[in-house]
Amino acid sequence: MLDTNLLMRRALRHVCDQHGLDPNNLAHMPFEAKTKLQELTIAIAEDMRYNQLKYFRPFPHQIKFFNTGHFERRGILAANRIGKTVSTCFETACHLTGRYPEW
Repeated sequence: MLDTNLLMRRALRHVCDQHGLDPNNLAHMPFEAKTKLQELTIAIAEDMRYNQLKYFRPFPHQIKFFNTGHFERRGILAANRIGKTVSTCFETACHLTGRYPEW
């Protein structure tokens, strides 16, 4: 389970990306806009908690790994803490659910 603070940061980043907002300028927003942003961020965070496949955004090195999917045998060798487990679990979950990303 993801930490609530981490989940909220990811949700806020997702909302900012979707609406073309600069996170550095959020302090200068009007109160009503901040309230709507907060409500939207909370809703996205709740969806992220239970639907992580929908919000997975791979790094460039993970995309290279996914692009090798047509080979019979393959592996991923990389440094520590850069997403090997997450990317392989994501791919396994896609195969199990049949829900594949557009990319």
